[in-house]
Amino acid sequence: MDTPSQPQSLQLETFQMSQVEPSRPAGEVLRNVDLLRVIFEHFDVDLDEDQPTPGNGKKPLLWAALSWKAFVDPALDILWRNMHSLTPFFKLFPVYKTLDGMHVPHVEVRGISQESDILVTMLYIVTSDAPTLESLSLDGRAVTQLSLQPVKQFTNLRSLSLTQMGRLIDDTVLAWISSLTQLTHLTVDLQGSPLTSIPSAFSTLLSLDIAGSLSLILLFLTAVESAALKDLSFLVLTGGSGSATAAEWKLLVDATKSKWLTSLRGFSLEDKRALDNVLSLTDVFGSLWQLKGLERFEVKQHQTTSTLTDAVCRHIAESWRMLRVLRIEVRLQPEGPSIEALIDFAKYCPHLKSLSLYVNFNKGMPSHPSQHPTSSHGLELVSFGWSAAGNELAAAKCLDNLFPRLKRLGSMVPNSNESRSWEQVKSFIWAFKDNSREAVKSILVTGGHALSRAVAQAGENVAIIYRSSKDAPEIAEKLSKEFNVKVKAYKCDVSDTDLVNKTLKLVYEELGLGLVPSQVLLP
Repeated sequence: MDTPSQPQSLQLETFQMSQVEPSRPAGEVLRNVDLLRVIFEHFDVDLDEDQPTPGNGKKPLLWAALSWKAFVDPALDILWRNMHSLTPFFKLFPVYKTLDGMHVPHVEVRGISQESDILVTMLYIVTSDAPTLESLSLDGRAVTQLSLQPVKQFTNLRSLSLTQMGRLIDDTVLAWISSLTQLTHLTVDLQGSPLTSIPSAFSTLLSLDIAGSLSLILLFLTAVESAALKDLSFLVLTGGSGSATAAEWKLLVDATKSKWLTSLRGFSLEDKRALDNVLSLTDVFGSLWQLKGLERFEVKQHQTTSTLTDAVCRHIAESWRMLRVLRIEVRLQPEGPSIEALIDFAKYCPHLKSLSLYVNFNKGMPSHPSQHPTSSHGLELVSFGWSAAGNELAAAKCLDNLFPRLKRLGSMVPNSNESRSWEQVKSFIWAFKDNSREAVKSILVTGGHALSRAVAQAGENVAIIYRSSKDAPEIAEKLSKEFNVKVKAYKCDVSDTDLVNKTLKLVYEELGLGLVPSQVLLP
């Protein structure tokens, strides 16, 4: 293959650029042909030459090109479709190895819309790193058996993702996947797969994300030998009929519980078919409440309605106290859970970071802001669905009191009247946060019962710092109950600067207090 003196692959036309949809920063780079030329000129060298070491001035650009996914995806797509020489690909991965000090650990090619000799050649090139390749992800309906031939040489993969190519997952491909003795993470799309049986294997799996027909998913679950599976996600695309049934969902739940009751930390179920009846979460998922270590629970079916009450939410909160992510994106009947459900999640699930749930804010909302429950919970992301906020200002105040560290709030249904209502709620919450930053109402007291009591009585939150007092913790508890404010005691030698800094950090983490020097009161 001849190498052009100047990379013709970089003679990019405007209409070619429009065929790719990179992120905004990546798009700015892709439109700078001179910068592209600087980045990729290293690759266009004679095959017989030893791999050159990039100069110091070019190394950062090269590193950015090879590690910035938002840039690499569209850039390589353009190069594949326009280059006149395969030389750049023969040099691309060795350069990465030279820069990073190791072989290619991860290869990801998504949205393959047409197969090409260049794609197949690239995969064969990467097989030179087959012993050290740890992660491979291929996605696209246009992938054929030709592309998968070099892939089968990767025998030490720890993570594998094959999506939108279910028709290719036959006995041969399955045998290769089963032979991966170090595989811990598997994502596989079985839609259209010709498989009729799956032999037992997959003893090392920790995470399984599987899509396809209900029958194939159940068949695959039976074949998994791993007793330590931690994360399990289902995407049911088809089943025995056009509608799903609660009994079918329960088959998946029972199979999960029977094999991974003690190890499972994450569970997700999405069904593209609507349920043929109203879903009872208790009947279908109740057996999973025994998974005391569960950190993620997601169920998604927007065409179905479900019964979910405050009592069920409390049972969920009390059962899954380690939850970090809870998403119940199923349309609920009008009564639905109230603000009490959020109070319970704040009380029983201290690690919860992301919540998607239908909540009826017109039911059980305190009539006056002073009656709103408060907490220092660390929830950051919330989505509500199929209901407007009602009294938007009251909803905003309630959410701000319950979840003072909230960063994102929205609706499960974008571009709807409900979503606009929640946008207004979000604007109120951000306004509250701006005001609180200007007038922080948390006081740090270094000892002194009388002073602590006076501050708490004034309605301020108090962190009592003490050196040796045996009564401080008891005082803090009494003041908190008496005046309904946050009061905690922290033992600390104030002459120890490092210890003081650690204590202040702990105060912030536990109470969420915003502290400024003028608010530190000395007795």
